Amino acid sequence: MRDSGTLYLLLDDQDRLKPGDKVTLTGYVDKDVMSYCMQGKPFRVLTVSKP
Repeated sequence: MRDSGTLYLLLDDQDRLKPGDKVTLTGYVDKDVMSYCMQGKPFRVLTVSKP
């Protein structure tokens, strides 16, 4: 996910999103995790809303 030029790595979203979906997410940047690919800031998804 990209917002205002910042790239985020979405965590906990595998079953709720698919490529191309337009959604609103709530969550937080999780500073206590590392990803194996190190792409973007890890963003812990709490809710997904589709318009």
